Amino acid sequence: MGGRGSNSVEKCGYTLIEVLLATMLFSIIVMLASFSMEQGLKYYHGLAERGLNFWRRAESLWLNNIFGAMMDYYVRDEDKRKWYPFFTGRREFVAGVSGRALGERIPVVFVIEKEVEAKGKFALVYYELPVSTMNHKELKELIDFKQYKEGRKIKLYSGLVRVEFRYFGLDEKNIERWHEEYDSWRYQSLPSLIRIDLSYDIGDDIIYLPLYVNSLHKGIYDEIY
Repeated sequence: MGGRGSNSVEKCGYTLIEVLLATMLFSIIVMLASFSMEQGLKYYHGLAERGLNFWRRAESLWLNNIFGAMMDYYVRDEDKRKWYPFFTGRREFVAGVSGRALGERIPVVFVIEKEVEAKGKFALVYYELPVSTMNHKELKELIDFKQYKEGRKIKLYSGLVRVEFRYFGLDEKNIERWHEEYDSWRYQSLPSLIRIDLSYDIGDDIIYLPLYVNSLHKGIYDEIY
């Protein structure tokens, strides 16, 4: 009888230990699974966040491509009898000629303009048309009468509370400085840098767009032609 009792106690002891070990292993498995899931969620959250940041910056990357392919497209102002590289910069829009169009590699005249949206907000909108052989008069009418709105259009930014352009380039004394407005026929050259200030309800952003096309060798256009 005593032997049978001791065997039962031993069996109960082994069973209890097995239950404890099984419970411990199960707890470890659950803990590892939870940790793995947490790390996985953090990883995919990071991917999503980087993706969102990329798309937030995609517009500025695309603008850099447009301005990086800017052309010193010379036209003649018959009234002033002067050749100049076409470019018009204002506080609310910029217009020029680029060798990179939307999905094509053809020269286009483009306008990037601040436009009014609902509830007092603003959008930054891009327009383009093939420049073909447009002259000074045609380009001036294109800007003055907003004929560029007939071309292709992309809304780059929206929901803005402020949009402002500034231009770094030569002045009448051949000294580079910041301008609120810039006319290339006046300075006989394109600006070397364009700054776009964007403000949202939650903060501000600044885009710098360098131009690499300025060529002082073409400053003798008037003498040649």
